[in-house]
This record gives sequence, C-alpha cells and structure tokens, in this order.
Amino acid sequence: MLKNVAIPLMLAAPAAEAQTKPSKAEVMADLNMDRKVPYPILIAAEAACTVASSTSTDGISTAAGTVGDKEALLATAKDAVTSMKAADGAWGLANAKRMASVAAAVAQEGASNIATLLDDVDTKAGIEREKAGLFAAADKLYQAGIRTKTAADAAVAAAATKLCNGTTSTNSAGATVVTCNATSLTGMKDTAVAAALAVRTQHAKESLWREWLYCELGGIPAGDTLPTGANGWWFFLNNDTGVDSSSNKIVTVGAAAAPAYCTVPEINNGATTGAVVDRPAVKYYPAKTTLTTEPDDGTSRWTAALLSGEAATALAAKSTRGGTMGSVQLRTSEGVVAWRKGDLRKASFTKGQR
Repeated sequence: MLKNVAIPLMLAAPAAEAQTKPSKAEVMADLNMDRKVPYPILIAAEAACTVASSTSTDGISTAAGTVGDKEALLATAKDAVTSMKAADGAWGLANAKRMASVAAAVAQEGASNIATLLDDVDTKAGIEREKAGLFAAADKLYQAGIRTKTAADAAVAAAATKLCNGTTSTNSAGATVVTCNATSLTGMKDTAVAAALAVRTQHAKESLWREWLYCELGGIPAGDTLPTGANGWWFFLNNDTGVDSSSNKIVTVGAAAAPAYCTVPEINNGATTGAVVDRPAVKYYPAKTTLTTEPDDGTSRWTAALLSGEAATALAAKSTRGGTMGSVQLRTSEGVVAWRKGDLRKASFTKGQR
C-alpha cells in the first residue's frame, strides 16, 4: 500500500530537480561541514590530559618533561641567535666587515686609475693565458717524451736481448760474471774473436814450424817459387828476428847470403816446471865450411839439402877398377854399388844352388 503511494509522489516531483547532480564544490562544502560537526564521545576532557591526571602507564608526565626540555633548548638557541646578531656578536662583526669590504670595493670602483688597473688585469690575464699555452705545449712535449722513453726502453731491452741475453753466475772471488748466449751478437762476436785468435795462433805455429822445416831442409823444394825480394831459402827464417845476432841468423828479407846455421829448438814434454827434454836443440849447417863433420851427439847437423848434395856427389864419383887382361874400367859410386849388389845376388844364388 505504502509502495503504491510513494511511486506517485516521486512521479509528481519536478523533472529538473530529480535529474540535477551536485557539483564538486558542493560535495567539498558538504564534506567540510561534516568535519566541523563535533563528536563529544571522541574528544577527551581537558582535565584528563594534564600531568596531574597522568598515570604511570600513559606517559603524559614523561612527554611533558620532554616538551619542557625542548622548549628550554629552543629558548637557549633563540638567545644565542640574538647574541650573534648583536653588533658585538659573531654575525654582527662579520656583517660589519662585509659592509666595510663592500664600501671599500665601491670606493675603489670610483678611483681615478681604474682604467690603468683594468689594463693591468688584462695584461696579467694575457700573460696567464700565454703561460697556460706554454704549459700545455710543454705538457704535450713531456708526454711525447714519456712515450719516446718508453719506446726507447723497450728498444734497449730488445737490443740487450740481442746483444747478450746471457746468464749470471758468481765466480770463486765472489764477483758476478755474465755469460752471453752463443746466438746473441756478443756471443757470436766472442765466437768470431776466438776463431780469429785461434787462426792467428795456428798461423804463428805453422809459420814457426815452416821456419824449422826450412832450417832443417836448407833449401827450397823443386818447383817452389820464392817471394819477391827473397834471395834464398833463408827468407823463411825471418821468424828468428830478435834472436841473438851471434847465431848469424838472417833477420831481414833482403839478406844476400845464407846464415852460417839456424836452430830448431828442443822438444820437451811441455811441463811448466821440471820439463823433460825429449830432443835437444839442433843447429843445422847449410855448408861444410862451417861444420866439416857431424858430431855424434846430434846437436849439430848438416841440412837435408847439403846431405842430398853430398850423396849426389858421392854417387857421381868415379873410381878405377882393374879389368881382365890388363884393362882399366872407371865406375861411378852408383855403378860400384849396383855391381856389388849383382855380385851379392850371384853369390847368394850360387850358395842356394849348393
């Protein structure tokens, strides 16, 4: 029944009022009015929030003490700020100095030489810029020098590796000894030097041995050619230069005559002390006029050329032999030797037949 009555009443309301929506301002105004409506049940009585009404569990007394302490600190800070702002306070004095500096600067701006001062500033600024440019250029050069030094250090290290690349050791005296690798430049140089010294030593030995051979020979082999300026086989005895001149050894290339003799030194076992002589020194004479006969001790002998000449002379010498029926035959020593050999063979054959 009530439902049917309400429906006609709603239908009877004006259409404009039923269709109007509240604006945002109207909604906000309504909300503010709602906030201002008091709710006594939610607000504690003032007497219940005092220290006097505080209990041991609500902390109001402690909070009130904290608020009092903070208020005291705030009052102290305000007093300190007031003191600092005073004319004799730190801020007051600093402000006075600031104002004095500003006043001095303002007065300086009005000085008559301001143009000169500005020119000086510009000049010094220009000098500063020039110095800065020079510094930048110098820094570039320095950095380039660092790079060059780094490259040079690397090159030096590489060169050192190629130059030696050796190992270090300590000798008996405690000194450090560097032994270069054989494949390094120094190692190859040392090897080449050692080889050159060995060749020089060998050449000196062979020259000395050649001198002794020519001394013993007392002539030159068939088909050999003497160097230009040499007058005879004794040219090769030049290694005797500086030896006692009483030995009559040839000491110059152009010597005209052979020496009276030359000497082949003794041969020993090579011991440094107490050397044992295997063969004494021998003097070789190229002519019988200076040595008529060879002594038995072997220290003085004829040269091979002299012996060969004497043997050839002996073989060519002829002797008179009596023949059959009163004939006379001349035979050379060589022929006599051949006849004696034939006679010996004949006698040996006859003896063997018997």
